[in-house]
Amino acid sequence: MEQPALLRYAIEVLERHGIDYALVGSLASSLWGEVRFTNDIDIVVRVSENDVESICSGFAGDQFYVSSTAAHEARQRGGQFKVIVPATGNKIDFMVLGESPWSQEQFGRRRRVITPAGCQGYVCAPEDVILGKLIYLKRGGSDKHLRYISGILTVIGANVEHDYLERWSTEIGVDAEWKQALGWHNTGKPT
Repeated sequence: MEQPALLRYAIEVLERHGIDYALVGSLASSLWGEVRFTNDIDIVVRVSENDVESICSGFAGDQFYVSSTAAHEARQRGGQFKVIVPATGNKIDFMVLGESPWSQEQFGRRRRVITPAGCQGYVCAPEDVILGKLIYLKRGGSDKHLRYISGILTVIGANVEHDYLERWSTEIGVDAEWKQALGWHNTGKPT
């Protein structure tokens, strides 16, 4: 199963079972910025134990691999679990929604849009995608996160909520990375 079909299928499974979700990561940044290719699909989910079972049963069969044990552990510990399509190597990283104030606010700001798979689905707002990329940058991520952020700033432009970004970048401790991203965006190179 190729990535667009996998994304469409994942959205169908989540919506059929009434599971709250939001597309994040590189696919989300491609929606708000420049199109980028990625090897995986990142989806934040708010799940109960029953929801974890629904996801695992939705991806049962020879076409998929998912560890029910890993999924339940992720739900209990606030981590993530994977669904893999062995035939293609495509995968979904399901990340359990965190309890932090920003995690909760980001999830509440998600938007329903046409996804890269051509179907409607929930995606994190562009500002929250930027904040997520800043977190990965701080954790030692590569310059690709700066390119993703610059792409969003280029496409969304004046519609980006700078006050929101300023507030949360300070709150979650990525204000230096936000300044670095703005410098990269304004000059096209690291600052």
